[in-house]
Amino acid sequence: MKNLLMMEAVVDDRRSDLRKSCLSVNGDCKYDDNVNRLKIMVENQIQCLKMDLQQLKGSEMVSREDLGQCNIPHGAKTIENFLEVDQKVDVLKDILAVGFKQISAAIFSKENMLSELQWEHELQGEISSIVLQDSVKRLQDEYETMLYHQTLYIKYLNKNWKKKASEFSALRDELHALSDEVSNHENFEDWSIAKRKEHFPLKVLENHNFPSQSVENGTMMVGTSADSGEHMLDIADLPQLKHMTKEELLAYCKTEMANMRRRHDSALQEKTEELFRLKREFLKEKGSSTFRKDKECEHLRKKLPEFIIKLDEILVVRDMFHPIYKYDDEMQSFKLRIDSLFSENKHLQNLLIRKTNELKFLSAQFSDAVSQISLNSSLEAKYLRQVKKLESDIEVGRAEANFRDAICNTILRGLIDDHRHAMLDTEIEVKFFIKIYSTMFRGVIYDAISSMNPAILKCYEEKISLEALVVEKEKALTSEIEENQKLKKVIASILSSIEEKEKLASEVASTLIQQKQQLDVAHQELNTLRDQISIQEAQISDNKMESNLLRSRFNGTLQKIYHYELEMDKLQEKLKVASDALREAEKQKLMLLGVIEDRQRTLSSSFDKDKEQVKQLKSITVSMMELSKCFTDLGSQLMESTNRNESRLKVLSHQLNSLVQLASQKKKKCFWYKNMLDVRCSDLQKAEAEVDLLGDEVEALVGLLGKIYLALDHYSPVLQHYPGVVEILKLVQRELIGENDHNSL
Repeated sequence: MKNLLMMEAVVDDRRSDLRKSCLSVNGDCKYDDNVNRLKIMVENQIQCLKMDLQQLKGSEMVSREDLGQCNIPHGAKTIENFLEVDQKVDVLKDILAVGFKQISAAIFSKENMLSELQWEHELQGEISSIVLQDSVKRLQDEYETMLYHQTLYIKYLNKNWKKKASEFSALRDELHALSDEVSNHENFEDWSIAKRKEHFPLKVLENHNFPSQSVENGTMMVGTSADSGEHMLDIADLPQLKHMTKEELLAYCKTEMANMRRRHDSALQEKTEELFRLKREFLKEKGSSTFRKDKECEHLRKKLPEFIIKLDEILVVRDMFHPIYKYDDEMQSFKLRIDSLFSENKHLQNLLIRKTNELKFLSAQFSDAVSQISLNSSLEAKYLRQVKKLESDIEVGRAEANFRDAICNTILRGLIDDHRHAMLDTEIEVKFFIKIYSTMFRGVIYDAISSMNPAILKCYEEKISLEALVVEKEKALTSEIEENQKLKKVIASILSSIEEKEKLASEVASTLIQQKQQLDVAHQELNTLRDQISIQEAQISDNKMESNLLRSRFNGTLQKIYHYELEMDKLQEKLKVASDALREAEKQKLMLLGVIEDRQRTLSSSFDKDKEQVKQLKSITVSMMELSKCFTDLGSQLMESTNRNESRLKVLSHQLNSLVQLASQKKKKCFWYKNMLDVRCSDLQKAEAEVDLLGDEVEALVGLLGKIYLALDHYSPVLQHYPGVVEILKLVQRELIGENDHNSL
């Protein structure tokens, strides 16, 4: 009994040490150390179990020797039970060794995989940041050098263009003066023509649109518009219009407009007829020589305004294109764009750093969760084994106690029956001897008075011996009663050990509830991970929006390129028109030279006839030579302008090439962003798969908890005597019902 009590105390101390060591293991974070500690603890516990079994064997042998030969079959059964327990302990040791090897291998492989993934992710982030920085710096340097060369070239072109524009303006003034001289040289100063011109209204000149009187036409248009406005005001001030409705006013205005149009058409027809009549009179009055002169100079009069208009168009184009090249504004815009790109790059780098930190945090959480799950699974398996072992020990103890009680009861009953039979035999013998002695005493009382003393002594001795036998039997009964009391105490100690084991089972149930709470915490962490994944998906959608904005910018640049190409086509058409005009001017020049040569020949043949005609022809030749010089100058200037336009077209094509390069770079960036988005999406899909695996593990643990609950519920009739354990089982049942409801939702 003392040995059993000592064993129970040692087992309780070991249980407390095991709890403390398990709590210390749960607090650690290094998996290898935890596994090694658990392995050492399990080996120590197995050694302690073996020692306890050896001690139990020794105590059982001692108790068997004390009980004697009546307990031989019970001893054989206990020896077989001890051998089976030893075999089970060895098998458990082998299974635990294999399990610890597998756990250490799995943890080592997971740690290697996580370290490799983390190293690859960090290396990829560093390489991408270095490549981005190098590409941005290289692009910035190239762009700055290109901008510097372009600004220098554009400044040089601006200087040349200003010089050529001043030359064009001077040439235009000279041509204008020359046209004035040509117009003044003709004989439009006759008094009859001047008088007839005075009779012409200004509206006729406006309607015929002479090229040399465009400004006057503009003033006349303003005047006519002012007169029409006054007429409209006079119409609007009529009192009869105030009483009309809107439809009547519209009808009245339409009729008035139709009448005004008819009057205007009739007046214009009259003026045109008068103009043609005056022209006919003018041509009749004017001589044939002036008519020929007009016919010869008419071509020049028509060409000079055309050249002046072309020069005006070139100067207008100069004024239009001059403010386009605002290099400082372009530099500022490009700098702002570079700054925005740098800020976007920094923002992306910060996002990448934040994502790497989040991935590290998630990997740490994942590793912690894996370690906790592995520890929980190992602890659950250990606790289940301990519970099963305790249940088997309880059943074995109960069976042994029942067997011992039955043996003790049978032994006590046999001893009591033997003592009763012995007492009855002694009583019968005593009664028989009393009868014999009484008869003998009565028969020979008188004959054997001398021999009465030795018979009395013999009876007294027999009585003393019988009393000694009765005392010995009473002592045996008291010893058996004491043994029964000792057995009752042993049974009470066994019941106390059973209560302690039930308390341990309740503690195991509380640890299971704590593990359930830890699983709930892991479930909440999984929900937070899903929320983070949704946030990352929103960030991915924002990145997609940014890529769409970049695509829209790229489309805008393509549209600009298309507009530039249209402008190039227009400039090429203008070049074609200018080249055609130059060809026509050269043809006209050749025609004029042929006419001049013909006139010179005719003049040489008719030199003696008329000196005045020779003088006129000389003046005409001088003017024609000057005109030819002017035409040659115009041709050279037009060639220079065409060359300049070609250079401008080359510059525009160079700018378009730079824009095309920028567009290709934008395409590359868009492709790179797309690849990064694909990588992010793949990472997120992997994280979702890992989260799903964690969810499956959590569901497996919940199923395991349900099985534990079913196993404990199977022993609920035994555990109903302990209300704390029943309440814990009810709590576990509620948690399982809530988990099932959550899964069904």
